[in-house]
Amino acid sequence: MPQRHGFDARLNRLREKHILLEVEISQEEARPLPDAIIVRLLKRRRLLLKEEIIRFEAAAKSGVEAIDIKRSDIERREIAGNAGHRNGDHRNSDYAA
Repeated sequence: MPQRHGFDARLNRLREKHILLEVEISQEEARPLPDAIIVRLLKRRRLLLKEEIIRFEAAAKSGVEAIDIKRSDIERREIAGNAGHRNGDHRNSDYAA
């Protein structure tokens, strides 16, 4: 059962991160002049976390307990999604006008 414990711990960490992102989004939106780009990035991270949580829950229901993820999908997507945001470069991102 040690693998199951690690699986459950990973799922709980993902859920905690999701909740923290919800709080961060609420705080940013409550500011007098919320930054729309920051809100959008936070919401994207929250969605990616939710997708990962759903995958983990589906794996748990199907009996798959040992998932070997060296670098989670969310980390890969964040790295890819933020590549165009260095130094304020938004030309290759979802935020370009």
